[in-house]
Amino acid sequence: MARTKPANRRFPKWAYAVLVISLCVVSRLPQLLSPSLFLDGDECILGLMAKHTAEAKEIPLYLLGQNYGLASIEAGAGALSFLLLGVGAVPLKIAMLALWGAGVVFFFLAFAALLGDAGGFLASALLIFLPAWASHSMKAWGGYVTAFTCSAIIIYLIVRFKDRPRNGVSLLLGGLTSLVFLAQPLWLPALLPFVLFYFLSRRMVVRFIFWFLGIAGVACFVKLISLAKPPAIWTHPPFVLDRGIFGALLALPERVYAHLTGSYYLWGPAASGPATKLAAFFWAVLIFGAVFVQIYRLVKKEHNSWSLLFFLSMLLTLPGAVLPTPDWGPRYLLPLSGFLAGWVAIEISDGMRRGRGWRRAASAVLVLLILSGAGSMIEFGNQTSTAWRPSAGPTEVERMNALIEYLKSHAVRNVFSMHSMLQWQVIFYSREEILARWQSDRERYPPYIDGINTAYRNGEKTALLGYSPQADLVRRLVDDPKSVVRVADGYFVFLNPSENMLRKLGFTLR
Repeated sequence: MARTKPANRRFPKWAYAVLVISLCVVSRLPQLLSPSLFLDGDECILGLMAKHTAEAKEIPLYLLGQNYGLASIEAGAGALSFLLLGVGAVPLKIAMLALWGAGVVFFFLAFAALLGDAGGFLASALLIFLPAWASHSMKAWGGYVTAFTCSAIIIYLIVRFKDRPRNGVSLLLGGLTSLVFLAQPLWLPALLPFVLFYFLSRRMVVRFIFWFLGIAGVACFVKLISLAKPPAIWTHPPFVLDRGIFGALLALPERVYAHLTGSYYLWGPAASGPATKLAAFFWAVLIFGAVFVQIYRLVKKEHNSWSLLFFLSMLLTLPGAVLPTPDWGPRYLLPLSGFLAGWVAIEISDGMRRGRGWRRAASAVLVLLILSGAGSMIEFGNQTSTAWRPSAGPTEVERMNALIEYLKSHAVRNVFSMHSMLQWQVIFYSREEILARWQSDRERYPPYIDGINTAYRNGEKTALLGYSPQADLVRRLVDDPKSVVRVADGYFVFLNPSENMLRKLGFTLR
């Protein structure tokens, strides 16, 4: 495909890049300024890693307790943000947005080379306003943002240097490919068409050798570092098929739509606003329409190699949507969205260069996607991220702070949590002044377990806590139900639980 660039450039490239960065920030302000902003448990895990990095206690490699999910880049970004802005939820979100925004800038540079600076800005705007990335551009889940940014750099390098062989570029591409695999291998199938396209050119063998050396170099370096780390505690859940592939295929439209809304928590979809639903519908229609566009191009012999590459990448992400497993989550389709935005940008740009009817259709699609996406960004300011949400009353941050203050007022510094994610929120939001553990005595960060167990055996004050709906189970195990205290209209606390009670509730004590 011929690369088109405007003859008279009204704005320099750097000005467009500044606009892209500004759009990233402004579009996320409804979330950053929202009282509903509250970190989920996984984000708190990475937040604690960032805090330890900022305090020079340790330099993490993978997400706590794991031997997969490279999180050092995100933890490092979080640590820098904590040093500049202090430890907290908003600084952590800003760090993830900065890392994601860097990927968007490379996305812009790639499309500026393909479509001109204005076309690159158009592609970036489509990606920024895509609801699938509305909150996940700031999710500190360990690996997802890293994989996105590294993939964007890979695409930029391929676009920029495909016809200009550079051994150093091939080496860098290999290193970035290795980082993507270590962070989130879900991105690799989508990158495959671009990597193959890069190799099918001059000096193919030499390019492959340096690409392989880059992969091996980064992989060996990470492996050497991992040898000095403690063995993994948290292993990947077993892959269990709960239904046939046919059932998973039938669920494909629902799964793709859930992903496009960006409104979900791990495995289950969450409520979303009308603009978000509308935007997700428009994007879903475009995925369906992509097949017919490629057929049209084939019949009319209007070949566009970049359109085909992005289309193939989209298709290669879809197998991740038909895994017949109970642990499937909409986040597994995050690779789809970036390539989808790129494909749509190419087709809109192509439509703008055709006749009046094509231009009107392309303009209409662009306006619908941007306006519905902008409305979605505003709606995400009301999103929350906890597994259980009280219907009214104080915000989740206020409830958490009230819970922490209640524990401090009763001189409790070690607690037993009846929810696996709540433990991490208590630790992070208390800045590690209160340690918490769940039922298992093998957790992601053994020092927390050891500290709590030691305090319990030494007779120090402890507490059992959980969400309010779990309180009834505890009341059936105590003599005085009133001793199970409701706190902050969302939690319960029971002071100094007995070992017998903890064991009955499933806690393993050493």
